[in-house]
Amino acid sequence: MPRSENLFDSIVVFENYPIGSAVSEQPNPHNDLQIANVDMQEQTNYPLNLTAIPGQSLTLEISFDRSRFTPETIDQMLDCLENLVMETIADPQTPLGRLSLLSPDRQQQLIRAGQGPQHTYPAQCIHQAIEAQTSERPDAVALVWDERRLTYQELNEQANQLAHYLQAQGVTGRVGIYLERSGIVLVAVLAILKIGATYVPLDPSYPVDRLTYMLTNAEVNCLIPTQTLATQLPNPPALAVYLDRDWAEISNGDPHNLDLEIDPEQLAYVIYTSGSTGTPKGVMVSHRNLVNAYHGWEIAYRLKTDTRSHLQMASFSFDVFAGDYMRALASGAKLTICPRDLLLDPARLYQLIQTEQIDCAEFVPAVMRPLADYLMSTGQNLAQMRVIVVGSDSWYMSEYQQWQQLCGIDSRLIDSYGVSEATVDSCYFETTHSDRFPAQALVPIGKPFANVNLYVLDELLRPVPIGVAGELYIGGAGVSQGYDRRPDLTSARFIADPFSATPTDRLYKTGDLARYLADGNLEYLGRIDRQVKIRGYRVELGEIEAKLGQYPHITQAVVDMRSSESGNQYLVGYFVTESTEPPTVPELRQFLATSLPHYSIPSAFVPLSELPLTPNGKIDRRALPTPDYDSTSAVADFVPPTNFIEQQLTEIWSAVLEVYPISTQANFFDLGGHSLLAVQLIARVQQRFDRQLPVAMLFQYPTIAEMAAMLWQPIEDVDRSLLVPIKPQGSRSPFFCVPGAGGNPIYLHNLAHYLDRERPFYSFQAQGLDGETQPHQSVVEIARDYLQAIQTIQPTGPYYLGGHSFGGAVAFEIALQLQQQGETVACLAIVDAGAPDVADVPLLEMDEAEWVYTMVSIVEGMYGQALNVDLEQLRALDPEAQIGYFQSRLQAAQLLPAGMSITQLQGLIAVYKAQAAMPYRPIAKYDGRITFLHASEEEDGSDGISAALHLEWEPFTTQSVDLHLVPGNHYTMMRLPHVIALSAQLNAAFDAALD
Repeated sequence: MPRSENLFDSIVVFENYPIGSAVSEQPNPHNDLQIANVDMQEQTNYPLNLTAIPGQSLTLEISFDRSRFTPETIDQMLDCLENLVMETIADPQTPLGRLSLLSPDRQQQLIRAGQGPQHTYPAQCIHQAIEAQTSERPDAVALVWDERRLTYQELNEQANQLAHYLQAQGVTGRVGIYLERSGIVLVAVLAILKIGATYVPLDPSYPVDRLTYMLTNAEVNCLIPTQTLATQLPNPPALAVYLDRDWAEISNGDPHNLDLEIDPEQLAYVIYTSGSTGTPKGVMVSHRNLVNAYHGWEIAYRLKTDTRSHLQMASFSFDVFAGDYMRALASGAKLTICPRDLLLDPARLYQLIQTEQIDCAEFVPAVMRPLADYLMSTGQNLAQMRVIVVGSDSWYMSEYQQWQQLCGIDSRLIDSYGVSEATVDSCYFETTHSDRFPAQALVPIGKPFANVNLYVLDELLRPVPIGVAGELYIGGAGVSQGYDRRPDLTSARFIADPFSATPTDRLYKTGDLARYLADGNLEYLGRIDRQVKIRGYRVELGEIEAKLGQYPHITQAVVDMRSSESGNQYLVGYFVTESTEPPTVPELRQFLATSLPHYSIPSAFVPLSELPLTPNGKIDRRALPTPDYDSTSAVADFVPPTNFIEQQLTEIWSAVLEVYPISTQANFFDLGGHSLLAVQLIARVQQRFDRQLPVAMLFQYPTIAEMAAMLWQPIEDVDRSLLVPIKPQGSRSPFFCVPGAGGNPIYLHNLAHYLDRERPFYSFQAQGLDGETQPHQSVVEIARDYLQAIQTIQPTGPYYLGGHSFGGAVAFEIALQLQQQGETVACLAIVDAGAPDVADVPLLEMDEAEWVYTMVSIVEGMYGQALNVDLEQLRALDPEAQIGYFQSRLQAAQLLPAGMSITQLQGLIAVYKAQAAMPYRPIAKYDGRITFLHASEEEDGSDGISAALHLEWEPFTTQSVDLHLVPGNHYTMMRLPHVIALSAQLNAAFDAALD
């Protein structure tokens, strides 16, 4: 064992110095033997030493290290030991496990100490509290997001109009809200509550499989999405209210409150958390639960007197979101919705706090840490804030002491603790004497809110002594109704309250270890089960293990949380496989991403020949190796940043990918990067380094080290070739694929990933995307320049060519030009493209607003993100303002950060306009077969797409056109999971051709 560690920390000594009767009873006339007690200075080398001294009565003495134990703790130990001995004497037959350390009186003291202040509150629903604020302050600002502001009256009227509309549609029961983050989400929430229905948050960033399960499990019978988002769900409910399409009709409805009696026991929402079996659990929370939670905050945080402007940062899919909007709107304050890309951009986050005069906000430590660092480095502070809550994860007293320095004299720094099953928050901690706590200790979770009871119990549901670890149980008015359609799990985790006289009262078994401190505050000690928190998200390690174990040929899987030297926490997946070739990290990431949210995907994976076991046959988690390699390989060494630029890039990559640690040699796409994140990453890099960079450059410089080396170069020395090496490695002939209209190949990375590993994959970035050079003016011109770039890589055939959408025509022309050179084209694959004689004449007649609106539709389809752009609003703007509006919608959808130049956006529109207006009439027929891959769905999700589109290509070839249907529509066929089928069909076509 390490030399710095003791073999044990406590010792029990039973002093026994027997004197034989022969000695003690024998006469001693010469007094040559004397027996007497001698006082001496005793020493022990152990922190805790219990000595038992026999005599006419048994004496117990404790020696202790005062640096580790207080006299009060030692007195409690002796009291517990005395009670244990007395119970043993009273009933010697009692099994040791049933003996109590605490007397009945002391148990009752601890039970009372865990019960929060008891308050009565109105028997109402949470939306009624917000309606009351509307009556008091109709013209006060209630909600702020992007550039929009709603007063209380406007918010309430819009919610009422939607509520009346839903009621007219016959909506009841469970209603799914499937919207991007915005104030419109709150309009939908309030409308659903007003009609007595239950809302189910559905995060568009979640995998489709997870969303499908949630829809089915919750029995959602109505969905509130946008039209674009709705296409992402394979089996949505039959009834849907599209807020973008239907709002004109909705907004003409009745703006008055509904006259509807709603039982406070009615469910307000069902929110899904991680499940240890791999299945999410739906927590059922009632209006009564919510109203109690609000009044607890109102009393503890002094909401109506101290706070007037709140910041909302939590994801809609987490219960903290409910806490954010209730604290603000039920107290008559303003609520500002923070754009997601500001959360890890402390300068802009602070600017928002200042601009909106935020005085109340709940942070997760992962957001508060960089903000605090920024404020201290710039000499700024949060003195204007009154309530600063930090919750959803553990943090340290050293941070509490540090962050207190950023607060004003009237500021309160509070730690909160809660679980979804007990309605957001259950207890809170604050102190003005943080120096009395050890700096390295976790911040205590404090004392209960009003009407909340907290108990630290042993396995027999008995209170444990102060300072002793036990499981934390939560009781009171915040305990929810349990798990939706999981009676087995509900009965296991929601138990009868043994300390209540009301038979229906229940305790929630949290699975958290905690202990009472001497001052009455609770200290969180970690999880009993396998649930942990990563960056504020509560995840069940068992759920991730279950999914990882489903990967082909993996026989065992374990997931553990590790901490880096700097304190950042990350997940590691360990697995045993029966395959001779372990799966790669990219393969595992792609697999898990289909069913798990991004924050649940491990940052690193370690293949093992076998899992380490303890002597009793359980997995020995302490023996699992700490990964010392980067996240892209199970064998490569981890490479930290070596210079300032690499350090800056590492911070950006970690913020965008939400992965830590990241090696400078790790590939962006192997780390879980995709086209949407690529846009965000390059935009942030451009902003940080003030360099105009095409998104496709990420394929050329896919690691931090390569990107940093590129940024060191002068702008004029950076390679800006039209050819983009998406996957340049492989032993077979490369595939050259032309992207669709707009000429940005970033969306092709999934296609490249799932194609044959040995087949290199190249694409092209259109001339003019930088907003500085002029776009090509004809298909023939594009094909000529692309072919010239191709032949720098592959001078002679056979060639494998393909193109998606507009790129199909360019690929066809490249094939013609190659045949004119006498070269062989082994395969020409055209993906969902119209034939050359199908002219989009209406495009030529569009005004500027229609051009921008068309680009909006393409972006929505390509990235699956709703931009919520109205054509008539566009037409009311001048051309420059139209592009600015487009840019603002991209920023709202987190496709671009705020403050970005519009030069590249102008370039994208210019390229699209040029390509859309290009007439193309081939001068010859293609002498070969065409492989035509056709989307099986229309963009609205219907199956009515023309199966004859491939026939339009037959006049342009001397041979046949082979049709292959691909699941998905024109855009989704290029995304997971449909792109896997597309890749398989391309692989088959390539294998059938001459290689």
